[in-house]
Amino acid sequence: MLAAPDISIVGDAPTKDAAVRLVRERAAHVILIGVHPLAVDECVELTRTIKAQSPTTAVILITGSEQTSFLARALRAGCSGYLTPRVTRSELVKALRLIARGECLVDPELLKRLLGAIAEEPSPGKMESGRKLTLGEQNVLRSIVEGQSNRKIASNLGYSVATVKAYVRRIIQKLGVSDRTQAAVKAIRSGLIP
Repeated sequence: MLAAPDISIVGDAPTKDAAVRLVRERAAHVILIGVHPLAVDECVELTRTIKAQSPTTAVILITGSEQTSFLARALRAGCSGYLTPRVTRSELVKALRLIARGECLVDPELLKRLLGAIAEEPSPGKMESGRKLTLGEQNVLRSIVEGQSNRKIASNLGYSVATVKAYVRRIIQKLGVSDRTQAAVKAIRSGLIP
Protein backbone atom coordinates (compact mmCIF):
# COMPACT_ATOMS: atom_id res chain seq x y z
CA MET A 1 0.00 0.00 0.00
CA LEU A 2 2.90 2.36 0.63
CA ALA A 3 4.85 1.59 -2.53
CA ALA A 4 5.92 4.93 -4.01
CA PRO A 5 9.26 6.19 -5.31
CA ASP A 6 9.54 8.87 -2.60
CA ILE A 7 8.48 6.67 0.35
CA SER A 8 10.80 4.27 2.15
CA ILE A 9 9.54 1.94 4.86
CA VAL A 10 12.17 1.77 7.62
CA GLY A 11 10.38 -0.78 9.78
CA ASP A 12 7.25 -2.45 11.05
CA ALA A 13 6.50 -3.03 14.71
CA PRO A 14 3.85 -5.50 15.89
CA THR A 15 3.92 -4.30 19.54
CA LYS A 16 4.27 -1.05 21.48
CA ASP A 17 7.69 -2.08 22.82
CA ALA A 18 8.90 -2.97 19.34
CA ALA A 19 7.68 0.42 18.07
CA VAL A 20 9.62 2.26 20.77
CA ARG A 21 12.76 0.24 19.95
CA LEU A 22 12.30 0.92 16.25
CA VAL A 23 12.08 4.68 16.84
CA ARG A 24 15.25 4.50 18.91
CA GLU A 25 17.16 2.51 16.27
CA ARG A 26 15.97 4.07 13.01
CA ALA A 27 15.18 7.58 11.86
CA ALA A 28 11.64 8.00 10.56
CA HIS A 29 9.94 11.17 9.36
CA VAL A 30 6.44 9.74 9.82
CA ILE A 31 5.06 6.90 11.94
CA LEU A 32 1.65 5.30 11.41
CA ILE A 33 -0.07 3.84 14.48
CA GLY A 34 -3.13 1.65 14.15
CA VAL A 35 -5.32 2.44 17.14
CA HIS A 36 -7.09 -0.91 16.96
CA PRO A 37 -6.24 -3.23 18.75
CA LEU A 38 -4.51 -0.72 21.07
CA ALA A 39 -6.69 0.87 23.70
CA VAL A 40 -7.08 4.64 23.43
CA ASP A 41 -4.89 5.23 26.49
CA GLU A 42 -2.17 2.94 25.11
CA CYS A 43 -2.25 4.76 21.79
CA VAL A 44 -1.93 8.19 23.43
CA GLU A 45 0.91 6.95 25.66
CA LEU A 46 2.75 5.37 22.71
CA THR A 47 2.46 8.65 20.79
CA ARG A 48 3.81 10.57 23.81
CA THR A 49 6.75 8.13 24.16
CA ILE A 50 7.62 8.32 20.46
CA LYS A 51 7.52 12.14 20.48
CA ALA A 52 9.69 12.26 23.62
CA GLN A 53 12.34 10.17 21.85
CA SER A 54 12.01 11.87 18.47
CA PRO A 55 10.22 15.26 18.63
CA THR A 56 10.52 15.93 14.89
CA THR A 57 8.94 12.61 13.88
CA ALA A 58 5.31 13.01 12.86
CA VAL A 59 2.79 10.49 14.22
CA ILE A 60 -0.38 9.67 12.29
CA LEU A 61 -3.12 7.61 13.91
CA ILE A 62 -5.33 5.26 11.95
CA THR A 63 -8.56 5.26 13.92
CA GLY A 64 -12.28 4.99 13.46
CA SER A 65 -12.89 7.31 16.42
CA GLU A 66 -13.62 10.95 15.76
CA GLN A 67 -14.40 11.77 19.38
CA THR A 68 -13.11 15.24 20.19
CA SER A 69 -11.84 14.17 23.63
CA PHE A 70 -9.73 11.33 22.19
CA LEU A 71 -8.37 13.39 19.30
CA ALA A 72 -7.55 16.34 21.60
CA ARG A 73 -5.62 13.97 23.90
CA ALA A 74 -3.82 12.52 20.88
CA LEU A 75 -2.86 16.02 19.66
CA ARG A 76 -1.58 16.95 23.13
CA ALA A 77 0.53 13.80 23.11
CA GLY A 78 2.08 14.81 19.79
CA CYS A 79 -0.12 13.29 17.08
CA SER A 80 0.00 15.16 13.77
CA GLY A 81 -3.26 13.89 12.38
CA TYR A 82 -5.42 10.88 11.84
CA LEU A 83 -6.86 8.74 9.07
CA THR A 84 -9.80 6.37 9.13
CA PRO A 85 -9.30 2.63 8.56
CA ARG A 86 -11.14 3.08 5.24
CA VAL A 87 -8.25 5.15 3.85
CA THR A 88 -7.39 4.25 0.26
CA ARG A 89 -3.85 3.71 -0.98
CA SER A 90 -3.79 7.05 -2.83
CA GLU A 91 -5.17 8.89 0.24
CA LEU A 92 -2.55 7.27 2.47
CA VAL A 93 0.33 8.15 0.16
CA LYS A 94 -1.01 11.72 -0.19
CA ALA A 95 -1.32 12.01 3.61
CA LEU A 96 2.26 10.83 4.13
CA ARG A 97 3.52 13.37 1.63
CA LEU A 98 1.50 16.17 3.26
CA ILE A 99 2.78 15.36 6.74
CA ALA A 100 6.38 14.96 5.50
CA ARG A 101 6.10 18.53 4.11
CA GLY A 102 4.82 19.79 7.47
CA GLU A 103 1.22 20.22 6.31
CA CYS A 104 -1.90 19.61 8.39
CA LEU A 105 -3.84 16.36 8.15
CA VAL A 106 -6.73 17.46 10.38
CA ASP A 107 -9.81 19.14 8.92
CA PRO A 108 -9.54 22.90 9.68
CA GLU A 109 -12.91 23.07 11.47
CA LEU A 110 -12.10 20.01 13.60
CA LEU A 111 -8.64 21.44 14.31
CA LYS A 112 -10.22 24.65 15.65
CA ARG A 113 -12.49 22.61 17.97
CA LEU A 114 -9.57 20.47 19.17
CA LEU A 115 -7.34 23.49 19.77
CA GLY A 116 -10.23 25.13 21.63
CA ALA A 117 -10.43 22.09 23.92
CA ILE A 118 -6.67 22.23 24.47
CA ALA A 119 -6.78 26.00 25.13
CA GLU A 120 -9.22 25.46 28.00
CA GLU A 121 -6.61 23.43 29.90
CA PRO A 122 -4.16 25.04 32.31
CA SER A 123 -1.18 26.44 30.41
CA PRO A 124 2.33 25.24 31.30
CA GLY A 125 3.57 28.82 30.87
CA LYS A 126 5.22 30.76 28.09
CA MET A 127 7.99 29.04 26.21
CA GLU A 128 11.40 30.48 25.67
CA SER A 129 11.24 29.67 21.94
CA GLY A 130 8.26 32.00 21.53
CA ARG A 131 10.57 34.99 21.91
CA LYS A 132 12.55 33.85 18.88
CA LEU A 133 9.62 34.18 16.50
CA THR A 134 9.62 37.28 14.31
CA LEU A 135 6.46 39.35 13.94
CA GLY A 136 5.82 37.78 10.52
CA GLU A 137 6.24 34.29 11.99
CA GLN A 138 3.86 35.14 14.82
CA ASN A 139 1.24 36.32 12.31
CA VAL A 140 1.60 33.14 10.26
CA LEU A 141 1.48 31.00 13.42
CA ARG A 142 -1.72 32.77 14.52
CA SER A 143 -3.23 31.94 11.12
CA ILE A 144 -2.15 28.30 11.46
CA VAL A 145 -3.88 28.16 14.85
CA GLU A 146 -7.02 29.46 13.14
CA GLY A 147 -6.82 26.47 10.76
CA GLN A 148 -6.00 28.47 7.64
CA SER A 149 -4.28 26.89 4.64
CA ASN A 150 -1.07 28.34 3.20
CA ARG A 151 -3.04 29.84 0.31
CA LYS A 152 -5.52 31.52 2.70
CA ILE A 153 -2.68 32.84 4.90
CA ALA A 154 -0.92 34.25 1.84
CA SER A 155 -4.11 35.99 0.71
CA ASN A 156 -4.88 37.43 4.15
CA LEU A 157 -1.34 38.61 4.93
CA GLY A 158 -0.39 39.76 1.43
CA TYR A 159 2.43 37.20 1.01
CA SER A 160 3.11 34.73 -1.76
CA VAL A 161 2.35 31.07 -1.03
CA ALA A 162 6.12 30.36 -1.27
CA THR A 163 6.80 32.99 1.42
CA VAL A 164 4.17 31.45 3.70
CA LYS A 165 5.71 27.99 3.18
CA ALA A 166 9.11 29.42 4.16
CA TYR A 167 7.58 30.99 7.30
CA VAL A 168 5.90 27.68 8.19
CA ARG A 169 9.19 25.78 7.80
CA ARG A 170 10.98 28.29 10.08
CA ILE A 171 8.18 28.14 12.68
CA ILE A 172 8.30 24.33 12.73
CA GLN A 173 12.08 24.42 13.10
CA LYS A 174 12.11 27.10 15.81
CA LEU A 175 9.41 25.37 17.86
CA GLY A 176 11.12 21.98 17.46
CA VAL A 177 7.98 20.25 16.22
CA SER A 178 7.25 17.92 13.32
CA ASP A 179 4.54 19.84 11.46
CA ARG A 180 2.08 22.74 11.48
CA THR A 181 -0.50 20.84 13.55
CA GLN A 182 1.98 20.39 16.39
CA ALA A 183 3.12 24.02 15.96
CA ALA A 184 -0.51 25.07 16.58
CA VAL A 185 -0.77 22.78 19.62
CA LYS A 186 2.50 24.11 21.05
CA ALA A 187 1.42 27.71 20.43
CA ILE A 188 -1.86 27.19 22.27
CA ARG A 189 -0.43 25.17 25.17
CA SER A 190 2.45 27.57 25.80
CA GLY A 191 0.61 30.84 25.28
CA LEU A 192 2.66 31.93 22.25
CA ILE A 193 -0.47 33.32 20.61
CA PRO A 194 -2.45 35.72 22.80
